[in-house]
Amino acid sequence: MQWRDDSLEATWRSPDTPHLPAHHHPALLIELAHARGIPEHRLLRHTGLFPEDMRRGEAMLSDRQYRRLIGNILEYDTGGELALVWGRQSLPGHYGPPSTQIHNAPNLAEALNCLHHWRHQLSPLLTPLWWHNRQWCYLLWTTAGAGRRGPFLVPAAMAAVYGLARHRLARSLDWHFLFAAPRPTSPQPYEVNLGPTVRFGAGVDMVVLPVEDLYEPWPGRSQTAFTAAAHEAERVPALNGAGPTLPEVVYQSLAAHPETPAGLDDTAGALGLSPSSLKRHLRDYDSRFQALYDEVRLHHSLYLHQVMGLSMEGIAERLSHGDRANFRRSFRRWTGLSPAQYQRLLPE
Repeated sequence: MQWRDDSLEATWRSPDTPHLPAHHHPALLIELAHARGIPEHRLLRHTGLFPEDMRRGEAMLSDRQYRRLIGNILEYDTGGELALVWGRQSLPGHYGPPSTQIHNAPNLAEALNCLHHWRHQLSPLLTPLWWHNRQWCYLLWTTAGAGRRGPFLVPAAMAAVYGLARHRLARSLDWHFLFAAPRPTSPQPYEVNLGPTVRFGAGVDMVVLPVEDLYEPWPGRSQTAFTAAAHEAERVPALNGAGPTLPEVVYQSLAAHPETPAGLDDTAGALGLSPSSLKRHLRDYDSRFQALYDEVRLHHSLYLHQVMGLSMEGIAERLSHGDRANFRRSFRRWTGLSPAQYQRLLPE
């Protein structure tokens, strides 16, 4: 699946629009963090959240509040274990019809489609993206809108999908996990929650899994429950009114033409903004235009290599008009690795 759409959204969700039920995703994270000794008042500092409102199921979080909550947690938890444990417990979750739909999905591919459709509730600030060839499926997340919280949210998203698939298939999974970050001092939490095949310093955060795991039927599911939950979810206003963030809209615009993406001026003009206004609005989401531009180019490079089978020289021809040296420099800037170093990290 490539997330591309030639239409450009005319509106986007403000970072201060409450849309995420606090008693869903955030509540689980708060409970796990509190159980690890982080004081509740520290967790909720400057978020505008109050425990009694969460317990009544009335509190709704904006993206800015959600980022603040994660920032509070990161002041205490720097080892990554909390993100992984939170992820393993987050799907299918107890989030109403979307959870019912994911639980009753016929296979992982359909569960990922549900996760993408309901991403603003089930994968806040992240958008799942995947593609596959005949042997491997490559799963990653665009971090548009996540900003500095991406290194916490992406491992959690990986652990969520891995935990869901392992539970539904009821067997061990031979998945490969690549992390852009350098090897941590204590990698054991990653191996415990994701299995032994974890590599760091890979230049990109990505899960590589056998393509048969994508379509292997999940036992014990109900097609009726799956279909009914989809219809029920479409009738719930809280699930359908959030809309995309501005970084999502910009990523979508650039990804529509990844080999000739528009620059800042043209993208801003298409959105009815000046370049300085677009940059200012993106800062409100903890995002930057150049970061989104680079992310689109990197993702398309990986797609051309892993699915279309192009050599790095062929990709340079498509993206850099044949200037291989320029493409290698760009790839190293995106990932910290040369194309050859990156290739050696992938399963054969």
